[in-house]
Amino acid sequence: MTLILLAFGLNAQYIYNDYDANQNEVFLAWPNMPVTIANPYVSGINTSANVAQWDRSNWAQWDNVYTELSGKIDFTTGTIFSVKVYSPIACNVLFKLEDKANGGIFTERTLPIATPNQWVQLNFDFSGEPSGTFDKIVFFLDFSTFNANTFYFDDIEGPYYAGSQGKPLNADDVQDNFENNGWGTITSWIFQDPGLNPLTITSDPVNSTNNVADYNRSGGFEWTNAQAELDHRMDLTNRNVFEMDVYFPSSNDYTGLLTNTVDIKLQNSLLGGNAWTTEAVVSHSVNTYDQWVTLSFDFSGWATTEEYDKIVVQFGGQGHWVSGQFYFDNIELIPWYPTPEFTYNNFDDTQNVA
Repeated sequence: MTLILLAFGLNAQYIYNDYDANQNEVFLAWPNMPVTIANPYVSGINTSANVAQWDRSNWAQWDNVYTELSGKIDFTTGTIFSVKVYSPIACNVLFKLEDKANGGIFTERTLPIATPNQWVQLNFDFSGEPSGTFDKIVFFLDFSTFNANTFYFDDIEGPYYAGSQGKPLNADDVQDNFENNGWGTITSWIFQDPGLNPLTITSDPVNSTNNVADYNRSGGFEWTNAQAELDHRMDLTNRNVFEMDVYFPSSNDYTGLLTNTVDIKLQNSLLGGNAWTTEAVVSHSVNTYDQWVTLSFDFSGWATTEEYDKIVVQFGGQGHWVSGQFYFDNIELIPWYPTPEFTYNNFDDTQNVA
């Protein structure tokens, strides 16, 4: 029996592509390529911002969408592939797994779309299939026809494949004091202005024995920033507050476009140049000049977000060409310690309240 399942009781899934923050695998197509667009039908089970649009031709019977993986699918992590589809017609969808080196090794499942012009989720169950065999995903919308139509699809999820787990989600220390004394956990900083070069470390303008980060905005780039990519995704569930020392020289001209502000931004490095589209930003204005100020950046509003593996520091605002000199030091994701429960009375050794 084949069913369109709209329930969400699936195995833990790897997000192959949700066309928003998690675009982990690129889906191609033949003969027409899919394109990412704003969701034209924000409704029902799909209210996400972006989706894929795919135009099916009227001459190629086997039009399909596909991706090739860098490892074999592991069905011990789940057996169901799911995809959301918005179809203008009632039709069949065939979902196929192949060995990319030998197309004769494959398995496939077919499900119907019975309700056109609304988002439906199709769940293709590959129970019983062997792990370590398939490394290509292919699906056919309106399978084996010559009907030209425009389809939309989104949220392609399924079992993990070898190597797909990516960076672990950890509540690890994230910190740097630029002293190379073993305290820092950030191994590399990049300064973009506009080239991507190692961040300069210099002497503290107040204490020459201390090393700090030199943020010298040249004025030749609108989006100057310092950035560091981590070896893990930050678990912000409980540890979600950064502290950082900043120094704003009074010699900068803050009367125009250069602002007396500093931002910490958290980004998903998988999005490359589009990482800003899902970033978390906390900003501070500083009115104390020529001395160090310690600031707290609270990201508790993103405590459930699990995608961030990159830190961006930005002084003086953005979108302008004004130069400016700044310094920062002692950036740290503050440790979190659980508060023990208070025992009122256990009528044994702890009787705090009668």
